[in-house]
Amino acid sequence: MLFRHASILKVIELVINQTGKAHFNLGYTIVCNRSQSDLGITNTERNAREAAFFKSEPWSAIPEKRAGVNALKGRLDKLLVDVTRQNFQAVALDVRAKIQKLEVLLDGLGPARETSNDQRNHLVRIAADFREITAKAVDAYYGRDECFEDDSFRLATNVMAMNNAFSETIARNGFTRRFRHNPNSSVADIEAEEVELAEQEAISSSADSLKTPTSSAGSGKLELLREYPELRALIGQPKPEPGRKRGDIMQWITRMNDRSKGFEIGSLNPSLLPSLFLEQSRSWEFYASGHVEDVIQTIHSFNYKALSYCCKDKVVSERLWAKLTQLLLPLYKKALDQVTFLIAVEQQGNPMTMNHYFADNLRKAREDRIRRQLVHFESWTTGDTSQL
Repeated sequence: MLFRHASILKVIELVINQTGKAHFNLGYTIVCNRSQSDLGITNTERNAREAAFFKSEPWSAIPEKRAGVNALKGRLDKLLVDVTRQNFQAVALDVRAKIQKLEVLLDGLGPARETSNDQRNHLVRIAADFREITAKAVDAYYGRDECFEDDSFRLATNVMAMNNAFSETIARNGFTRRFRHNPNSSVADIEAEEVELAEQEAISSSADSLKTPTSSAGSGKLELLREYPELRALIGQPKPEPGRKRGDIMQWITRMNDRSKGFEIGSLNPSLLPSLFLEQSRSWEFYASGHVEDVIQTIHSFNYKALSYCCKDKVVSERLWAKLTQLLLPLYKKALDQVTFLIAVEQQGNPMTMNHYFADNLRKAREDRIRRQLVHFESWTTGDTSQL
């Protein structure tokens, strides 16, 4: 027993390492293993017996924080944390970054909406933000919100650019037969001018197609229809651009006049001018409807992006968008119907204008025609000068 007691004291002295030269670099923890007779007891009873064991002599010399299963568990937890921090710093940084990102997203979702009143206030806030963004976009106050860094939010600028492009298109292609630039041009000169203008337009259209990301306006329209399929019922597939007829416009007017003659004396048939105007404006409906369709798609895309910007919750945003589209589609249909109505009024009604420049230009054209005739008569003679 004395030998055993001395051996135990040497073990304790080696473990505690207060006087000896040997020591444990990682420290130590001593536990009391179960004996054969302790296999049938519970963990609670086992821990109680272990605590009583380390309180008896000579084991009571071991510090309490170094003795027992509980001390071993705490030391292993600390050691695991230290190893993890040392070897997985990048993982910890990534986890912190994701936590911060989720906190930002959580703040963007707004306060909790557990009650119906909270939900109503949240919808009111979204509506107010959406109205504010729309007002800024329409008034071109782009410096007041960061969302306008995206050009698709600059609604007024985009629509104005489309209006300018539509005006240029009508001025360049909004007629069936090209007007004469020189009233005295011969038929050969007119045909040569038609060929030259056709070549220039072909080169211009090719250059425009190279500048744009899509090969044509039709492909861009199809892409938007794939993104917003609810517009298919209104817009449909793109139609081919109407062609223009070549030839002398004066010959065509003369032929139409001959086909419209009645029993009137010294005057034109009143139906001639509306017929000529209707034929010359055949392409108006195509270009006007296409322009309004492009504006509708631009506004529709703006509404979707503005709603997504104001409502950070994607699920709520999609549900609100499904409701909003049901209100927008009838308004789009009304705009397209208005285009059809205006074109019908211009083409099928009586031609009239309140622009005084029309009467002035008509008077100047008549005066120029009479002046040219007088100049021609000024150099005319009878050929018999003997009586002079």
